[in-house]
Amino acid sequence: MKNSKYTLNPDSNLLYQDLVPNPACERNFASRSKSVKNKKSKPGNHLSYAKMEDLSGVDAKKIEKILNGTQRVTLHEAIGISRSLGTTIYYLADMEEAKYFIEQGALMRKHFEDDLVHIDTTIKMLLARKEKVLERLEYLTGTVVNLDALDEYSG
Repeated sequence: MKNSKYTLNPDSNLLYQDLVPNPACERNFASRSKSVKNKKSKPGNHLSYAKMEDLSGVDAKKIEKILNGTQRVTLHEAIGISRSLGTTIYYLADMEEAKYFIEQGALMRKHFEDDLVHIDTTIKMLLARKEKVLERLEYLTGTVVNLDALDEYSG
């Protein structure tokens, strides 16, 4: 894999340490959560605070206050809100860990897409080779049958 411009904090336990208390993370969490909620809301399928409450177990009024930046978020609430939005706390808090994993995921996706192209090319090449072998086998079989009119050498 290519070197990442992002690095994981080796001291991070990836669960709690980097989240609380960190006002910048809280601001990022609130604004990015609101942006993700708005993006996931589609005409006829609005992602309401009530729906987020059902998915997260966090009170809808509390979610609204958190996303509007008027109430601090607890770890429990952040986990629930993240789950209701289909993402992670790290992504919503705009933390380096999320950037690293997204970058690595994109690199792996590109690798797999390149593999599929290579596999498709190899399959096409093998199918063309198979066709040639079948043609030669048919020609050879016909030639042998014609040459060995008395079937003296046929197995």
